Amino acid sequence: MSVDWEQWIGVRGAAVLGGIVLALAALLFLRYSIEHGLIPPIARVIAGVVTGVGAIWGSEVLRRRDYVSTANSLAGSGVVILYAAFWAANRLYGLIPTAPALGLMILVTVACGMLAWRHRSLVIAVLGLAGGFATPLLLAATKDNPIGLFVYILLLDTGLLVLARRRRWPILGILGLLATVFHQSLWILLEMEPERLLLGLVILAAFSALFALMAPRKRGEASLTDARIWLATQIASVLMPFLFALYFAGNSEFGEHLWAVACLLLLLSLAAAWIARTQRVPAIAISAPMTSDRPTIRKNAIQRSAFPNTCTEM
Repeated sequence: MSVDWEQWIGVRGAAVLGGIVLALAALLFLRYSIEHGLIPPIARVIAGVVTGVGAIWGSEVLRRRDYVSTANSLAGSGVVILYAAFWAANRLYGLIPTAPALGLMILVTVACGMLAWRHRSLVIAVLGLAGGFATPLLLAATKDNPIGLFVYILLLDTGLLVLARRRRWPILGILGLLATVFHQSLWILLEMEPERLLLGLVILAAFSALFALMAPRKRGEASLTDARIWLATQIASVLMPFLFALYFAGNSEFGEHLWAVACLLLLLSLAAAWIARTQRVPAIAISAPMTSDRPTIRKNAIQRSAFPNTCTEM
């Protein structure tokens, strides 16, 4: 995936900058109207929705006139404005309950993904990714419902990975993984109770499997640079759960369920071996069992020191 820096610094960069300025202007106007009470809340939300939809519609008009970069930036600005309008309707003004607001923001994310697919726009896709992962944080809709939160993120990641693979945008995969790990860290480190350890392990295993399996496995499906990004995503999808497993193993609160942590480590070792075989990177398979078998190695060393004669005979 090569980057045309001349285009980004020139016309395309100016178009993206213009889209960012438009989105910031809409957000600042929303804040100014709140502070000075210029228009009632419902009118502010309606104005935001109309502006967002108008920006997306205007991007289609510009696209038909071959202003592709400007159209992509304008569509992205419209998506940001819609997110802000629905967030304000729920969190600032209480005009709509959390569930409908969440549904509307999910709908915006889906529409953003469809626009990115239709117009082959990575800019729109990245904005959809950012908005999709920010939605649970903005609305705090799934704070006490981790299953609902991670089912939503699982569906979002699946859509992003399909889009990334079909459009050959591997950067979406690694960005999605980083955002997923961020949500996992917030829940595991700040909210997860010891009795929910098994649920946490299932969540870690499910996302690790998703990112490991969704990467292209056949040569020719991706360029050399793209293949390296996909490989980095696969490695990280195994490494991150392993770090969480180390955290569980070192925390006395989870001592009763260390057998489950051991099962997760076994699955991660198998996943690493599978990645090494399909991607032809033997070092991954070698490092995984060496790390997970350290207790066994230490036990064998103790046995040799305690029974030297027996070990020699064997």
